[in-house]
Amino acid sequence: TAAVQLAAELKAADRSALSRRMSAASTGAVESRVHWLEGATTSRQEGVTWGMPWPRGERAAGSAFALISEEGTEVPVQSWPLATWPDGSLKWTAHAMPPGVTGKSFLVQPGSTPTVPTQRLTTKETTTQIEIDTGVIRIQVAKTGSTLIPSVRRGERETLKGGRLVVLRRPAPETSVQTEERFQGKIESIELEQSGPVRAVVKITGAHHAEGGAGSAWIPFVVRLYAYAGGETLRMMHTLIIDGDHRTAFLGGVGVRFEVPLAGAWHDRHVRFSGQGQGVFGEAVRGLTGLRRDPGEAVRKAQVDGLATPPVETWAKTVSSRLDYIAAYDDWTLFQANADGFDLHKRTKAGCTWLTAAQGQRAGGLGYIGNPQGGVAFGLRNFWQSHPAQLDIRGATQDQAEV
Repeated sequence: TAAVQLAAELKAADRSALSRRMSAASTGAVESRVHWLEGATTSRQEGVTWGMPWPRGERAAGSAFALISEEGTEVPVQSWPLATWPDGSLKWTAHAMPPGVTGKSFLVQPGSTPTVPTQRLTTKETTTQIEIDTGVIRIQVAKTGSTLIPSVRRGERETLKGGRLVVLRRPAPETSVQTEERFQGKIESIELEQSGPVRAVVKITGAHHAEGGAGSAWIPFVVRLYAYAGGETLRMMHTLIIDGDHRTAFLGGVGVRFEVPLAGAWHDRHVRFSGQGQGVFGEAVRGLTGLRRDPGEAVRKAQVDGLATPPVETWAKTVSSRLDYIAAYDDWTLFQANADGFDLHKRTKAGCTWLTAAQGQRAGGLGYIGNPQGGVAFGLRNFWQSHPAQLDIRGATQDQAEV
């Protein structure tokens, strides 16, 4: 009885809402305001895309849209149609705004010329690659081969290189890692789906091939790369189609790998992982805190803050003269085995013991490797929810690390 009553009330409410909307449509005053679901902006907004529905016959195909903040200022926006009604009018539209825009609500205003961003996104296509320039970072996307993203640069500094897809295959679920076959994604086609001025999207299609080149292709993939004007992030949407024999081919792992150029002393290289809630794990590749001998407060504070330490000759000689005896950790792994626990391990080099650096329940899924001049933060959305999930840093003491 309660369910029937609730259904009747909902239908009445729907009719009332429909009546109000139709009344508004007749006067041309259809509400087109959008707002954050939580009522406020996120602490760090790196570009947003959303969709909007429109009543039948309200907006003609090809309509332009402007975006107005609650303060009345125009916000850069890029708009495009998603679906139309049978009469050809717009049914759904998509809109994208660049990073850094603040405000709780916005008005999507049809029929107005949109504002372009100050740092305009540009794309350039050649026979071998597509380059996206957000005004902050430059992203190279290859058209052939196994390296999807040859380089990402910020200014004159190369931040990432050699971006590729990795799949591990096992002949049986119980086999060890020694019997795994390694596959890399190979590009078959590429398309620049959007080219600005606010958002760019590149679609890459291909399949995975054995690293030795033998055997047939396995597990087709579609990768879409998203970048926003003025943004410093690259978003990757990785879609897999499992097409192997479920009795003989078992996934041992699916991942994305990048190389990170590094420079500077080991005590000025820093590793970060997001932990439980707002917690962040932070250490240097070669730690100078917690030692039996104190290098000095200024040295310790700089390293904890991720800043360059004072010159070594200014340290306490009891530490500076014994610097080579302090362990430097080359490899780091954050592993979320299940929904209730993660482990963070580190080791000095391959073949040496893994040490437990931290433990917790649900990790945020963000890692970082870099030095005071900059580095790269990399993350996996819904990290603990998609367990088992893992973030790796390898070669932190080398000139070129891997994430």
